[in-house]
Amino acid sequence: MRKPVHLERTGGKSPRQRIWEALKRKRESVSIIAIAADADIDRGTVRNYVKALALGGFIELVESHKRPDYSAYRLIRDVGVDAPRLRPDGTTSTFGDHQAAMWRTMRILRCDFTATELAGAASTDDCNVSIDSARLYARHLCAAGYLQKVGVRAEACFALKPSRDTGPRAPIVGRTRIVYDPNLGKIVWHEEVEP
Repeated sequence: MRKPVHLERTGGKSPRQRIWEALKRKRESVSIIAIAADADIDRGTVRNYVKALALGGFIELVESHKRPDYSAYRLIRDVGVDAPRLRPDGTTSTFGDHQAAMWRTMRILRCDFTATELAGAASTDDCNVSIDSARLYARHLCAAGYLQKVGVRAEACFALKPSRDTGPRAPIVGRTRIVYDPNLGKIVWHEEVEP
């Protein structure tokens, strides 16, 4: 089970990103124990992600060892700087695609928009953003200070504040009603819980 985003990410990089970077640094071969030491992550987390990467065809086993954490792996499919987002079975995870599409669209529009307009502009053949998702994302980003309400229309209208365009990675609205900005590496807003 995944940890909530505010517990999973430290220093602006997720454990998976740090594992990926450790694999990329050690081009020839590297063991789980070496990755864990390099990325400063527990071996269980490394083991799980290495298994997903192997199932997804990103790495291969080059030297087996009787103690699995000492087996060596090599990167065979480098897909760039960002760690592949994978499910445990090695298939690509689409979690966060909708938020990434909406953030990218907001940064491109640079003008006021409604949730309906945002959903329409952010949707593609591979990523269909619902109006409810756009409304929820805009509401959370407004609470976090990224968007401001503007104009008077039948539907709420928002605009991205230029000072809050923190970078290309989409602020993440977590299940626990927090907004985490991976560009800044920190939680920028959380819902106040009444006692």
